[in-house]
Amino acid sequence: MTIDSEVFRGKTIADVFKDIYTHSDDKREQINVYVKKLVMMVRTPEEAAVISPIIKDFLEVSVKNDDQLAKVATIAQRIYVAAQKVSGESGVLSDREKEQLLGTLNKDIASLKEAGSQLKTNDMEDRVAAVEDELAFMTG
Repeated sequence: MTIDSEVFRGKTIADVFKDIYTHSDDKREQINVYVKKLVMMVRTPEEAAVISPIIKDFLEVSVKNDDQLAKVATIAQRIYVAAQKVSGESGVLSDREKEQLLGTLNKDIASLKEAGSQLKTNDMEDRVAAVEDELAFMTG
């Protein structure tokens, strides 16, 4: 199995990695925009008390995204190492090694999908809008 092996219909491992990286990078940019927007709203200690937990949540999501990218890198490294171990005349991995790689890949892909589904763009926008409404109410 190589990085160019097809794991889904029309999707190679490299394609999956690219999708995961692109999605995480997009989320990182969204989080940065939202955090900057929220920070600019803070004018009083009361506003800071309302906004700080939301910023904390966004930063936690950012850290989770980075953790997911580290998992992807680990999978890529395992595939590379396994490809280097190819031995014998058949030039293929053992069935056990294939099963281990596919099992790890499927488990990590499921974990990435779950983490991505926990962070919905609409949820972030709704939370920012709610804070804006609350701040508008507090200020006047």
